[in-house]
Amino acid sequence: MTLPDPNSDGVDQAVARRLARLGAMPVDTSRIDAIVRAEIGVKEARPASYPMRRMLRPISAVAASLILMAVLAIALMQGRPAVASPAFMAQMHRDLVSGKVPTMKADSLDEVNEAFAAFASGLPLLNAPAQMLPMACCLRDVGNKKVACVLLNDSGTKVTLAVADSGTLQTPTSTPVAHNGNSFYVQNSGELNMVMLDRNGHRICLIGQLPPERLMALTDGLKF
Repeated sequence: MTLPDPNSDGVDQAVARRLARLGAMPVDTSRIDAIVRAEIGVKEARPASYPMRRMLRPISAVAASLILMAVLAIALMQGRPAVASPAFMAQMHRDLVSGKVPTMKADSLDEVNEAFAAFASGLPLLNAPAQMLPMACCLRDVGNKKVACVLLNDSGTKVTLAVADSGTLQTPTSTPVAHNGNSFYVQNSGELNMVMLDRNGHRICLIGQLPPERLMALTDGLKF
C-alpha cells in the first residue's frame, strides 16, 4: 500500500478537513466547570429568568414602600410622646401664648366648660375666681390621650391650666410640696415654673412665669 507523502498538499488538506469537523462538534464542558468551581470554592450563580426578573422588580418596589411607611410611622410615633413630660408641657404653654397652635376664644369659664365637654367626655368642670380671666382653650393630643388646656390671665400674666387623666402628664421627680392641704409637684423649665396636683382621677398642671407659690395659690379657688 502506498502511504501519502507527509509533505504533500493532500495530507495538509485531509488534516484541515478533520480539524474542521472536530471544531464543529459540540463539547460538554459542564462537568469540568463544576469540578473547577468545586476545587476553588466558587458557587455557581443562577441568574433569574426574564419572567422572574419582571416579577421581582414590582415586589422590590412594594417592599421599599412598606419600609418607607414603617420609617415614617416610627418617626411620627417618636414625635408624639405617650406621656407628656414637663418640657413638653412648658413648650405647650409657649405655643399657646405665641399663638402657634389653634385655640378657641373663651370669654368665660362657662364657655371653657362647654368646650371641654365637646372636646372629650369625663373632663371636670372648672370653677375659678373672677380674677382668673380665661382667654382661650384648646385640646392637645399626647399619644392616644387628650390634654385640655385653658389660657388664663392672672393680673396680666398668662398662665396655662392643663387637665388630663392621671398618668397622661409625667410625674416630676421632685419631692411633693404641701399647700392648703394638697400635695404639689413643682417643676422648672427655663423661665417657666409649673405645679401639678392630682384630684379625682385627673392631673392638673399650672404653668407660667410666676413663682411656684403663686401658681399653687391659684388653685385655691379652683373647684372641680
